[in-house]
Amino acid sequence: MAAGCGKKADPFCPSGEKPPAVTDLKVSGADGAVVLSWTVPEGVTGRGTCRVYRSALPPGEGCPGCPRRYVPFRVLYRGDLPERGSAVIEDRDVEERTLYGYRLVLCDDRGVCGSPSNEAEILFGGKKNP
Repeated sequence: MAAGCGKKADPFCPSGEKPPAVTDLKVSGADGAVVLSWTVPEGVTGRGTCRVYRSALPPGEGCPGCPRRYVPFRVLYRGDLPERGSAVIEDRDVEERTLYGYRLVLCDDRGVCGSPSNEAEILFGGKKNP
């Protein structure tokens, strides 16, 4: 039986590289939808995915600054996104006076995912939260 050194570490991509993170995710309200927009980071190529996560707090639930529970919302394939420049999608499954939060994670074609984007929140039907 072989002996191990006892060291454990997080798994890593063999190439040592993960997809870059989106750093400028923004949300706004328009025509009964929440509009998400961001700049596609340089170096994003291949057939990977962009995983969109959403949190929703109905009126009277949660508190400002409290941790949010993000759940998978939508998967976009790289072919659905521009190679560079701005990407835009809409969330039409929204309710008035609900606080929505979003973040994105880019993944490569092997399923290796980068770090989550910045979080962006909006009180739908009200003013945008800072």
